[in-house]
Amino acid sequence: MVAKIENQRVKNECMHMFHSKMKELLLPLPSKLLDKHFTDARWSALEYMRTNTIKDIANAVERDAQMEMDLFQQQCQRANEEKIEEHCRNILDGMESLCKLKAGSENKEYEVLGGHRIFKRDVDNVRKEYEQALLRYEQREIGLVWREKEEIANAMEQMRVEMAEDNQKALERQKKDIDEQQLKLNAERERRDKEQEDKLTGFQNRIAALETNTEDQQKLLEQIQALREKDRREHEEKTIELEDMYIRERKKRTEENAKHQEKLRIEKEQREGLEKKERERKDKSGEH
Repeated sequence: MVAKIENQRVKNECMHMFHSKMKELLLPLPSKLLDKHFTDARWSALEYMRTNTIKDIANAVERDAQMEMDLFQQQCQRANEEKIEEHCRNILDGMESLCKLKAGSENKEYEVLGGHRIFKRDVDNVRKEYEQALLRYEQREIGLVWREKEEIANAMEQMRVEMAEDNQKALERQKKDIDEQQLKLNAERERRDKEQEDKLTGFQNRIAALETNTEDQQKLLEQIQALREKDRREHEEKTIELEDMYIRERKKRTEENAKHQEKLRIEKEQREGLEKKERERKDKSGEH
């Protein structure tokens, strides 16, 4: 009975020594340093226990203490992982290179020729600065936060590139269609003008051949006048028809462009949604 009471007192003192040693830690710490500190605190406390316990049959008291220490270590490791993640986010969000990247995106500095290459270069600069600032930590400890940030940045850039490419293609298609319609109008006008000129030339040649026959000349002149009037009406009708076709085509392209703009609007909302989630995450992290 005396041994049991004494061993409980020794165990309590052992755990007090262990916890006192662990309280010296200031999280976050690289996991290797945390494990080393835990091992030192554990060894020191257990050494005291082994020296002072009485008749600890089958090391029952020591095993009980070790189980408590192991449980505490697991809790401490989880808390340290959360602190590391918070520390990584704070480091990343406060970096000058990241601020530059965000400013460049907001000011559309990457929406130029070669902009994607410049964007990738700036992202790489952010990564290098991030890893340098957290050099004492292992890659597995800091990689999650970086990958999250990189994925968001790449997703936003990919949407921006696709939106710019789609918009450029739509503009090029619209310009091409307008140019083609204009060429058709011009070609039709030239064809009709030549056709009319050929007919008039033919009539004039026939009039010249009938110099002595005034009556026949008069008939040809009347036919020329009628032909001109007919050509004028047909020309007006054809012009109206072509212009109507041109208007319909432009209306069709305008509707397609409106659909494209709606697609861009939806993609913009998705991009802003990602940015909003990132801000909310940062605000939530700051509250804790």
